[in-house]
Amino acid sequence: SSKSSKSSKKGKSGKSCESREAICELELELKTGAVDDLFDIALQLADRHPLLLDNRSKAERGDALARELPRASAAKAVDIALPQGADAQVAVQLAIENCLLHWQANELGFHAQATGDDGNYDSEYLHQLRVAIRRLRVAAGTLAQSADWQTDAMAKLKKPLRKLGQQLGAARDWDVFTEETWPLLLDQIDDEALRVALQEEINLQRTLSHAGARAALRNREAQRVLLMLGRCLLQEAATPAERKTESFADLNHQLDDYQSQLVVGLNDLHKLKPEALHQLRIMAKKIRYLSEFTASRYNADAVEKWLKWLKKAQDVLGSRNDRRAAVARIDGLCGAIAKRHGEVKRRLHALIDAHTLPELDLAPLPAPYWR
Repeated sequence: SSKSSKSSKKGKSGKSCESREAICELELELKTGAVDDLFDIALQLADRHPLLLDNRSKAERGDALARELPRASAAKAVDIALPQGADAQVAVQLAIENCLLHWQANELGFHAQATGDDGNYDSEYLHQLRVAIRRLRVAAGTLAQSADWQTDAMAKLKKPLRKLGQQLGAARDWDVFTEETWPLLLDQIDDEALRVALQEEINLQRTLSHAGARAALRNREAQRVLLMLGRCLLQEAATPAERKTESFADLNHQLDDYQSQLVVGLNDLHKLKPEALHQLRIMAKKIRYLSEFTASRYNADAVEKWLKWLKKAQDVLGSRNDRRAAVARIDGLCGAIAKRHGEVKRRLHALIDAHTLPELDLAPLPAPYWR
């Protein structure tokens, strides 16, 4: 249906609210038959038409208009509480549901903002979206594989999820550079015309990256990912006899392997090149997300020790990755200006290098909580 929704209820001010929002939707509902047939139709429609999934009802949207509710704030992921005796496949399903809620809780807020509106733009929406996709990649990848859950379907999602994460990551890098790095450098450029030229290029690149991120979230590939995950979540769980792995056994082995790789990296921490440090940080994130997905089945204190160590590692290693990203942004910016670009690049590189990073020093790993 396609029409305009109008609300005449009283808003927060007590006056009649005349807010309007267009309604243009296609609603699919299963009356009888197999749920797979419904998803087959939905996937065909998503392939043919520029449709966007939205879990909100018309009543919910109308009520928000009538009450003049503010846009929901950016949201972090909520904790997962596994049911007593839950097996690894249940853990995967709850983790994926959690990641999808995290994704959808921040997507509307990100789309509703204008990048150039500095007074209202909140970069936390994009930050949380990027985290949601990272967590989802681990849930649909390592966690699903270790639990032998929908492995064929999850393998098909690996590439589109990685691509979506890269597009969000590029936009997030521009947010970090604009909000955290650039203000420290701006005053060090003595030529006002040069400052203006660089600022204009930054604004352009940031706007373009945001447009790319919005397009990636709205494109047909992203809608297929959401539909395929929804379809998998509604499938009947395999019986214990049908599974190829003992519950949580493979996950524990995977955590052992990740821990061993961390130990090797920590032994040579000061010798590692930037790319190797970046890979070590990615490893720490994987362990952190897997720990958060399954934390409720282990000793809380033992898990918390690991999470504190992992967060510290992400901060220490992340600061170095942020510097690498900042240098890449500076090189691109200076290449886009015609005046004094070599001199400006050297000056900005020197300023970046002069910024003190956290000491590259991490405590020994805690005892493995999963053993």
